[in-house]
Amino acid sequence: QPANATDYANMMNDNVNKDYSVFANATWHATTKLDLQGGIRAAWNSGVNRVIVPTGAYRTYLTPMQCSCNGYGPGSKFGGGAVALSTNPYPGGVTATPMVTVSYRWTDDIMTFARYAAGYTTGSTSFNTTLNQNITLDPEIVKDYEAGIRSEWFDKRLRFNLTGYYMMWLGKQI
Repeated sequence: QPANATDYANMMNDNVNKDYSVFANATWHATTKLDLQGGIRAAWNSGVNRVIVPTGAYRTYLTPMQCSCNGYGPGSKFGGGAVALSTNPYPGGVTATPMVTVSYRWTDDIMTFARYAAGYTTGSTSFNTTLNQNITLDPEIVKDYEAGIRSEWFDKRLRFNLTGYYMMWLGKQI
């Protein structure tokens, strides 16, 4: 490592995110025993990610294969306060995620239900100093399926609830 190399620990990430959302939910009592519930969440996400580096910082430390050298060597230098990368990795427009629940009251003390819901997390970026670039993470979407029973026993002195879940993640951010 050259004596005048600046450590990337001094760089700054400037992230500006704008997130707005609304949620609507409604329940229809179809019969005295059957309820149907539905909801939707609409989200608007936008933002900018900038990586700012100090004067004299090297772009990266290159591996021997990248720099054709006998060891690790630096890339070119940044100017003072330079914006190394400026990206707009966040999706534009509206993302809608639904929720649907069906519940049935078998008796005053026993109810079963099934539910589907989806969730959403906006994408993001992270600056990778080894690659000297932003790594863009896709949005994360989760689909949740669940079913269960709610029950009360012995004149409501004992409550027993059981729920099974299955969740499927798409684009999971780790």
